[in-house]
Amino acid sequence: HRKSTLTAFKCNLKVLKEFVNQHLKQRDVVLKKLTKKFIADYSVFLLTEKKQANATVHKNLQRLNKIINYAVQNDWLGRNPFNGFCFKLERKEIQYLSKAELEAIETKELPIERLARVRDYFIFQCYTGLSYIDIKHLRKDDIREGVDGELWIFGKRIKTGTAFRVPLLPKARELIKRYQNPTEFVFKIPPNQAMNGYLKEIQVVCGVSKNLQTHLARKTFCT
Repeated sequence: HRKSTLTAFKCNLKVLKEFVNQHLKQRDVVLKKLTKKFIADYSVFLLTEKKQANATVHKNLQRLNKIINYAVQNDWLGRNPFNGFCFKLERKEIQYLSKAELEAIETKELPIERLARVRDYFIFQCYTGLSYIDIKHLRKDDIREGVDGELWIFGKRIKTGTAFRVPLLPKARELIKRYQNPTEFVFKIPPNQAMNGYLKEIQVVCGVSKNLQTHLARKTFCT
């Protein structure tokens, strides 16, 4: 598992311990005493006292379910209390940039170099659909000629290991030429937190109402 995945599980464990301490007045819970009521009460705790969003609660419960399934597979627990438990995930409307919004960001003059660079990395994502971690680890030898004689990106998702192929559109090719990175990687991408912070500045400068972040670029490409 990636370091970020481990960090997420550790955060969930911390919150779960808080729930057990506050609501059960215990330091720990025996596996065999886990019930659907425990999970339901924990869900309410996350929604109300921790004020987590619906999607965050869903992800939190998914991780807990994974741990409990591991216990069942190792015969530490006879039955998973999640069986038959349903937490309704509220689907949000997918956000993406319109053609006009994308053009406004592309053509905006940005005199500050760090903002101009991050804008261009973001635009590259919009034309390739690569996630932040995949563009950060994009290597020059990942770009090869496809069966159609054009350049394609041949890679594997860092998060899932799933192979993907993406045609390298003219705008994306132009950005690669603009930034001749001397290392094996195509771009020198800043940390994710910094990149999203710069995108917030770009959002204000460009007058875009949508929340600019790296994930929005993927949705723009897909849409």
